[in-house]
Amino acid sequence: MYHVVYCILFVFVCWIKGDWKNWRKYYPTILFFALGEMELNFIFYKHSLWEYTSPNFTHTFITFLWDGWNLAYSTVFDILIFMLLYLHFKKPLFACFVVIFLIPLFIHLTKLPLNNIK
Repeated sequence: MYHVVYCILFVFVCWIKGDWKNWRKYYPTILFFALGEMELNFIFYKHSLWEYTSPNFTHTFITFLWDGWNLAYSTVFDILIFMLLYLHFKKPLFACFVVIFLIPLFIHLTKLPLNNIK
């Protein structure tokens, strides 16, 4: 239930505080983030990176719940992802170059099984 409350609260805050007049300025970075999520799902289609334990929510709704994930991983990942999104907003091509090196590093550090990569 707290997921629903959290999502409603998040949408409400975004609606009130969002810079909706300048959405076009942020659109390429939003697409960059969405493309990264698509690539991750494509590369690891044979291996689930997380397991869903709630019968009430779908894959699309709770993609942020990873099995075996801990608070330290989440903190580091959130810091890196927001730094990367800011970098993409300022220097898009450089951010794309950085991602090429971050993906193998992420795979190595989290010990994802390479035999499941497409």
